[in-house]
Amino acid sequence: MRELRCLVFSHAEVAQAILERRRHVNESVPEGAVRDVSYQKTENGLVGSVTFDDPTGNEQTLHVTETEILAAIVKYCLSRQVPMPVESEKFIHLVEHSVSMMIKVRSSIPTIDARQAAERGRGIKRPKRIPAH
Repeated sequence: MRELRCLVFSHAEVAQAILERRRHVNESVPEGAVRDVSYQKTENGLVGSVTFDDPTGNEQTLHVTETEILAAIVKYCLSRQVPMPVESEKFIHLVEHSVSMMIKVRSSIPTIDARQAAERGRGIKRPKRIPAH
């Protein structure tokens, strides 16, 4: 059995995640306010663009790879106490113009088929009914 979780992020959350991660690892971050976040699918995966209006009125664009976006949103979730299974596959998709992180978890619970469940159920003693007063 597998479990599949999907977390969908707003543009503001993705921008915040990217900026927090870049600051954490001492990578450059343009000055100014975020004006726009956009995504483009390429043959190498998803590419994000965060556009800033810098203090002088000029526009600067920061391009980030799919790997960086994924790392940023994982860190973003962990810093906000969102449960994140360590042993899982994590990947991102673009869903309705928003980034979504898919988390595939393989269950360690053993499974049984319907016949085995029925056979096991025959030996279960049911609790006695307590008469209503």
